[in-house]
Amino acid sequence: MNFKNVLTMSLSAALLTACASTPPSNEPLEMSGWKFANDSSIAYRLAKMSGIKEVYDSEQIKDSTVSSGFGSAVFGSSLAAGGSLFGSALNGLTAGLFTPDADSSIFKYIHLSNATTEKQATDAIFNSTLRIFSQIHNAAEKDVAIRMFNKGRSWAFTLPYENIGCKPVIHSFLEKIRNSELKQEVHDAAKLQGCKMTFGGPNVEGLVNESHLNFLDKQKTLSSVRMHLFYMNQEVLYNKIDNEDVFVYAPPSKYLVWYGSGKIIDIKMQPYPYIKGKDTDYYFVKTNAD
Repeated sequence: MNFKNVLTMSLSAALLTACASTPPSNEPLEMSGWKFANDSSIAYRLAKMSGIKEVYDSEQIKDSTVSSGFGSAVFGSSLAAGGSLFGSALNGLTAGLFTPDADSSIFKYIHLSNATTEKQATDAIFNSTLRIFSQIHNAAEKDVAIRMFNKGRSWAFTLPYENIGCKPVIHSFLEKIRNSELKQEVHDAAKLQGCKMTFGGPNVEGLVNESHLNFLDKQKTLSSVRMHLFYMNQEVLYNKIDNEDVFVYAPPSKYLVWYGSGKIIDIKMQPYPYIKGKDTDYYFVKTNAD
């Protein structure tokens, strides 16, 4: 199975995972019913309200330890020594975490808006994703090809390879691939398909306030959407988060795996989940709150 077919399957899977096909409602949103313990981390709160079920907070840990999001894991020294980041770092994972359709195994784009209805929130997160896709590729929004699916609940953005902002993004991705034959295969597929991101199944949690997220100074609406990156290092995405109302949930993984082909692209990634904000990385570690 070649990369073109794999990516076509991945795109189809991304779009078909939308959790509903009914149009977003225009009914007024209600306050989120989530209640959190005082020591719950911001990462945990954002993840749970975004429909990510498999993650939980680690206890506060010390020195060179970093939270895996699934229990404490000591691998700070391993990082310095260039050792393996797996092993104990992933203890406690459920088998479902690495299935392609588990929310905890997929990037999620999380957005806070002033929307008062599900329709407004869906429109707001769509506009936000279009803006960041355009910024990543230094493209005008009007030049981005948009395809809508599932009555507006899934969408795909693409730019041709020839676009001046697309080539650098693809080339930075290719630089991470060590296998020369695989690199050529990916390059050929990327050149044919261009730059792409897909989003599916928006989840509108509802209204949230400082009781849900202590950094809020006014009521907001929280929504999220599954995000699939094609030919893109997530660091490129992170560098374009310039809005305090945007967060990205990054799943734990050592390699980017293309499901359906069994091929593994040699791109090392983080061994624990976390959430990336504009100026802050949020980890799944309990706070010291009383």
